[in-house]
Amino acid sequence: FFFFFNDTATTEIYTLSLHDALPISQGSLRSRNVLGLFLLLFRRKNMFQSLFKKSKSNENKIVLLCNGTVHPLSASKDPVFSVGMMGPGCFISPETDYVYSPVDGTVVMVFPTKHAIGLKTDSGIEVVVHMGVDTVQLGGSCFDVVVSQGDKIRKGDLLATAKFGAIRAAGYDTDVFVVLTNRQPGDIRVYFDTCKHGELLMDVISQN
Repeated sequence: FFFFFNDTATTEIYTLSLHDALPISQGSLRSRNVLGLFLLLFRRKNMFQSLFKKSKSNENKIVLLCNGTVHPLSASKDPVFSVGMMGPGCFISPETDYVYSPVDGTVVMVFPTKHAIGLKTDSGIEVVVHMGVDTVQLGGSCFDVVVSQGDKIRKGDLLATAKFGAIRAAGYDTDVFVVLTNRQPGDIRVYFDTCKHGELLMDVISQN
């Protein structure tokens, strides 16, 4: 699906066939369209601000948001994340139930079913934290998000607690994704030897 927004400065074309807009089953189609709209609104809200912000070197460093093993997106079972449709990044196989902020910035959106959180750094980097694969179907039952839209956050601040054991028991993968929705694959460097939250996960080596 394609959406067109006609603003005074520019016309942006957004593709809504992002993550939850692609159905895995007929029953999940509606919820996936909702997450696509979530990202759509997230990006439109910030597109002008991100053009004019000056970056700071520390804001170009993204830290690991949970303890675990880091993997390339291409290794994911999720058909949208695996091809980088939502942006470049990586995913983590979590070892604990705690998910922390990977950046300093602002909480831009919290998805209603609590499995996804949108963040934005002061330099305009847009980050989506997505907990689990197709976990929108859980309706928020396994997630306790402790931040709200508009909150200022620092690296290492707790964002959410996820009951990953219960998520696995319900038949869902627990991969935690961190993707940069307004960057290209060549803009970042991922460090796959990272394993503890707070350690350096990514460098943003090119600024839009």
